[in-house]
Amino acid sequence: PRIANPGASSIAFFEAVDVRGVIHSYIAVANSLHAGLAAGEASVKIYRWSVEQGIFVLYNSLPFKLRTGESRVPGDSVDLAPVYVERLEAFTMAGSVYLAAASYTDGASTSVYSYVYRWNSYGSIAMPDGTKAFGFGFEAFQLFATFGCTGVDVLPLPAGGALLAWANYRGSQAVDVYRFVPGSYNSFYGGNSGLFEHLQAAGGSTAHGVTLFMLEGVPMLGVAMRQTEVTDGGEDGTEEYLYPKWDAPSSVYKWQGDADSGMFHLLQSLTTARTLAEIDEYPGLEFCFEGSSSSSSSSSHSSSS
Repeated sequence: PRIANPGASSIAFFEAVDVRGVIHSYIAVANSLHAGLAAGEASVKIYRWSVEQGIFVLYNSLPFKLRTGESRVPGDSVDLAPVYVERLEAFTMAGSVYLAAASYTDGASTSVYSYVYRWNSYGSIAMPDGTKAFGFGFEAFQLFATFGCTGVDVLPLPAGGALLAWANYRGSQAVDVYRFVPGSYNSFYGGNSGLFEHLQAAGGSTAHGVTLFMLEGVPMLGVAMRQTEVTDGGEDGTEEYLYPKWDAPSSVYKWQGDADSGMFHLLQSLTTARTLAEIDEYPGLEFCFEGSSSSSSSSSHSSSS
């Protein structure tokens, strides 16, 4: 049988109210680029719970274009393309439903846009099974320049607005943090619908996961660092390869200052060092340690995206 979501990488549940006031339940499923797009599948599909059938049925697929129908970001000369979405995060802010989609690659580069979508409950669509559904569904709300993004999290704030963090597995900065500013002009979505503005970058590289949370009434940021990368020269001295070392400390950041002018500051580094000897104690993990003499299936990564 044909797989509906080949190479799925993430799944998220959310609820949304249509224009009649009816609450519907949905799940969003992200497909990998190589397995999904090669099979002609959309990167992210939305399914809606059917009360009559007792199952989730396909609602629609997320668009890789702006709400206006444009296929290019303002000021960019490159057309938007389907991407491998690594992580999905659904959240609600000021009564609206949003979905953040962390993009890893478009198949050619890891320098790609990640998306935040906002649910549009107005209008109607014809679902693939022919059912008329109220609501256009998710539309691109804002695009973000990310680099091999593997994680995203959102923290709605008690006083309004939200914090948004992207984990860049590739690139010079591990995590980019944004703060939502209500009423700001949004060139992606149109009008004064608000905008996530860049707040800060948390140092390092190769962040693989990120979490935002409240602790004792204070916003906190946790960053999972997967590895450090050591550059070695190629055999001819011209090519460079990146060999991972599993010794990057993960970090916890704590918010300092007020809600409008504050930012995250490093609170603690968590030791996560693993030695080759430790890895060799666990048969079957050799493939995880690239560049080691014990690895028979290791492969090198090009230093370029």
